Amino acid sequence: MRSRDFAPAGESLGVTRAQHLIEQLLRLSRQESAAPAASAEPVDVAALLRESLGQLMVVADRRRIDVGFDGTVTPVVSAPAAELRSVFDNLIDNALRHAPEGGVVDVRLHEVQGQPVVDVVDNGPGIPQEFMARVFDRFFRVPGTSAGGSGLGLAIARTAALRHGLRIALSNRSEQEEGGTGLIARVYLPA
Repeated sequence: MRSRDFAPAGESLGVTRAQHLIEQLLRLSRQESAAPAASAEPVDVAALLRESLGQLMVVADRRRIDVGFDGTVTPVVSAPAAELRSVFDNLIDNALRHAPEGGVVDVRLHEVQGQPVVDVVDNGPGIPQEFMARVFDRFFRVPGTSAGGSGLGLAIARTAALRHGLRIALSNRSEQEEGGTGLIARVYLPA
């Protein structure tokens, strides 16, 4: 038997959070120090999104969140697959954390004005407008947010996206006339 088998539940949760924080810090450090497009390869974005969703379904199932995927285009992006996964994993994970238990997260791969985009849409509380510009800052968390996290996910996603010609834009669903509350994280892919 290992000594951690007897650790109190709170201590085990603390260790898990610390490991997650360390992994995120290492990922951010690697992204900032790596040469751009060092291991670029053609990546099928639809397949990559399905992999991300498959991996994160454990979180969705635990919180009883209905996850949907709708892909109407099939873009291929030249970038390291691991860095693209980092972008989408972080955005989908954030949506799952902020959607209410029993809520909905949709991932849509489509075109907007002829440009391929990925939308990650949740029905959570959204982001108050006064904090929208700060959510990409390292360690920033919207005050009063109960969802766990280190405040690094969006910083990691943005760093990886910018390195490969992608752009992330956030907007509240009410601003996009989608109805209801929630957030739309839109990733503009290279045309």
